[in-house]
Amino acid sequence: MFGKLYRTLIFILFFCHEPSDAQRKKETLLSEKVTQMMDWTSKRSVIRMNGDKFRRFVKAPPRNYSVFIMFTALQPQRQCGVCKQADEEFHVLANSWHYSSAFTNRIFFASVDFDEGSDVFQMLNMNSAPTFLHFPPKGKPRRSDNYELQVRGFSADQLARWVADRTDVQIRVIRPPNYAGPLLLGFLLAVIGGLAYLRRNNLEFLFNKNVWAFSALCFALIMTSGQMWNHIRGPPYAHKNPNTGQVSYIHGSSQAQFVAETHIVLLFNGAVTAGIILLCEAATSDIDTGRKKRELTQGELYSAIKKAREQTEAGDSSTTTAFSGEMHFYELVEDTKDGIWLVQVVAQDQEAVFSQTNWGKMVLKLSQFGIRTGTFNCSTDFRSCMKRGWQRSMVIMSAPQTSASKGKVMLKEYVGQYIETEHIFRWMTSHLARRIKTVRQSAQLVEEWHADPAHPIKMFLFTHLAQPPAFFSSLSVKFTGRIKFIFVDVHHWDNRSTLLDIGVTQSPSYILKMPEGIYHYGNSTGEFLSLAAMDTFLRSVQPEVNDLFILSLVLINLLAWMDFFITQASA
Repeated sequence: MFGKLYRTLIFILFFCHEPSDAQRKKETLLSEKVTQMMDWTSKRSVIRMNGDKFRRFVKAPPRNYSVFIMFTALQPQRQCGVCKQADEEFHVLANSWHYSSAFTNRIFFASVDFDEGSDVFQMLNMNSAPTFLHFPPKGKPRRSDNYELQVRGFSADQLARWVADRTDVQIRVIRPPNYAGPLLLGFLLAVIGGLAYLRRNNLEFLFNKNVWAFSALCFALIMTSGQMWNHIRGPPYAHKNPNTGQVSYIHGSSQAQFVAETHIVLLFNGAVTAGIILLCEAATSDIDTGRKKRELTQGELYSAIKKAREQTEAGDSSTTTAFSGEMHFYELVEDTKDGIWLVQVVAQDQEAVFSQTNWGKMVLKLSQFGIRTGTFNCSTDFRSCMKRGWQRSMVIMSAPQTSASKGKVMLKEYVGQYIETEHIFRWMTSHLARRIKTVRQSAQLVEEWHADPAHPIKMFLFTHLAQPPAFFSSLSVKFTGRIKFIFVDVHHWDNRSTLLDIGVTQSPSYILKMPEGIYHYGNSTGEFLSLAAMDTFLRSVQPEVNDLFILSLVLINLLAWMDFFITQASA
């Protein structure tokens, strides 16, 4: 019996001794492989592999770690633009894992370039790049271990989600700060702002509709030709057949394109668009255009805007203000130092001076010159009307009393006999014209032409009119304390040589005199003799504090949004 036990014990010890040696060899080999992989990872977060390394450290057992491999073709002759972008994102993911506090030897990141491991591509029957594969610690890769590049894209965040799905390892993607985009944008805005400042006295291109139309057209042509697809996919400019040497500029597949192909489409679209524009321009007569332009200028000299057809129905009074009380009136009328108001006061238990129809016509006419209108009904605030002495219905005008900035506001009552639109309009223009310095002799002009420290910027109007036009007077109120407006009546001028020395060759002439030089307004394209156009021009020359605040606010928000979009795009 003891003999049987002895033989059994020897049999067990003999056969258990061999597996123990194999296990030790397996563990030693695995330890060497892990040590070698960790050593490579310490030098490069993405291990570069060839055929031998791939077969030894990925395909051959034993292995207790996962390997995520990017199969790519980065050599310049391969012309794989998307491979470079995918490689950058893959390195961002690998670096995020390498410098993470949760870094272990559970997973490794590697890459196989076609020119360094073409045998690996043949082994896996792989014919496209870039491709991402996961090789698990045990078994062969499954279908889910093949990353769906066309569906999910190759951003580092998407790759991190895929890694988490396959290994339960959460990798927080950390990108290095990229200041190139904000710095480039800031430099571009600085250049644009500098050029605009240098040309602040000649900004007619900002009001030229052809410039904006051409810019919008170029943007539309670039987008419709496929340039955005080129930016995303990075295709080659053309393809040269290595066997025949023939160069192809049109891609044979409907799912891809070359850069040259987009340029051809861009040229065709541009040619068609230019042809349509030329046909439209040819249909317009130059003679009729010149005649219409002269009529517009002559009409705008007095009325600032070419008048619309007289309306037979009641005028639209939606732009007028209905004052709710004393504080409302004070805030909008008396506290506004750079505006003109015409207010209709309706006394208690009395009819208004204007009928609803005539008041609508008055509002419509004055709105063309930037003059605001309102109605104060004493029934809403009888005490204020008694305090101001408004015991009967009347019409009053509000305008700055002096040319000083933030000066007092004058309230002037209309005492004329005729309550009609034209009579009240003439009454207002005559009072507003008194605020503008009028020059009728050459000696006065020479005196005003010289530099004045109190008024470094002056706007001169040379014309044959008896008084300044309404829009010119309205502008003088709006730019009170910033720009001095001077009206020069050249109807009975005593010295024509003085005008020629200044540069006045026609009437009317608008000349802006600044410390930087002299600018003739109205000679460039887009500079119309209208209230809106001249107001925009003068605001570019002498902006308000509110204008600068709004501009800075817009630029800051633009920079913030651009930085946000650049960060999101890089993410």
